[in-house]
Amino acid sequence: MESESSYVGIYHKIYKSGLINKNDTKMSSELSHQNIIPLTRVNQFFFGTNLFSNKLNYLVLHRDSMIKKYMGIYWLYTSKLEQYLEEVCSVIDIGGKINCCPYNYLKTFNHKSIHPYYHTMIKSIDNFLNYLSKKDTPDARTILNIMAPNTKNDHYKLEVEVMDILDLGEVTNNEMVLKFDKKGKPLFITLSWSNSKVGEPSNVLRICEKAESDEYETLYNYICDQLRMDTPEEFLINNLDRVCGSREFSEIMVKSYLAKKEFSYPLEIISSIIMWKNQTLQNKYEKYFISRYEECTSVVDCQVLLNFEGINKFLLNITEDYVESFHVKEQINEMYYNCMNELISSFELLYKNK
Repeated sequence: MESESSYVGIYHKIYKSGLINKNDTKMSSELSHQNIIPLTRVNQFFFGTNLFSNKLNYLVLHRDSMIKKYMGIYWLYTSKLEQYLEEVCSVIDIGGKINCCPYNYLKTFNHKSIHPYYHTMIKSIDNFLNYLSKKDTPDARTILNIMAPNTKNDHYKLEVEVMDILDLGEVTNNEMVLKFDKKGKPLFITLSWSNSKVGEPSNVLRICEKAESDEYETLYNYICDQLRMDTPEEFLINNLDRVCGSREFSEIMVKSYLAKKEFSYPLEIISSIIMWKNQTLQNKYEKYFISRYEECTSVVDCQVLLNFEGINKFLLNITEDYVESFHVKEQINEMYYNCMNELISSFELLYKNK
């Protein structure tokens, strides 16, 4: 039986790794109550793919108490995470083949026997992410947030899916197509193990010990062009998501801004992002707001809806008395300021690139 300290260590490593998607409330709930996490999420996060899953022996995994079937899908017991990952490494032959993107796995765990080209892959991806971090433009920050949304202090964790592996006979000729999800069309980047950059398309990240800076600039400009090809709404949402850290709230702010007169956003959704002191004070503030700002609210089917002005006034009028602490009030102020500042900056970029 595992010791408590060993279990706490694994639990801490899971959160620190970035494996838990904070926006997935179902995943967080099951992790909290049953200490399980979807097997597909584990595969996708640590190896960028689920294509190897049909090679796993589920009977053995179940016999060894690593997995359980629940609600029609397989879940992994968090206490068995490292044991399961070792099993996956054996199945995919991580020491002999290039067939996945184990970036997050190798950033989180030590593995003694891996293909040397994986080390170069990680270094090359890190070099490009460092380039974006140092460039520090609004576009660079947005790209960094799309590729590695859980980044803290340059400790990167990718959210990526391996779409295709082009096996051209030798590893040095191989290519791997990576997909990064974002609002609008996904972003595709090709990893290439070619020693020559001659004739490479602009969406290629060359896997080598040291690429030339103009290669990063070419890839950066390509991604910027892809972002500009999104609709203005998608471009704005991607940028706001980077500064406020919530896709749902970013969509609400942008869509309500673009349709200021429409009452489309339930008060309870806006209220749910606030850390209130208690339920009584939350109810008190909501009632006060509805009575004070009738022109910003509309009641439809017993549900209170807000327009853009209502959302803004609801957030700005919250006082320290209603929330857990002064720090929470400052977080609201900072989030609001960052969103409005980014909204203006993003509109300026759209105008300049017309």
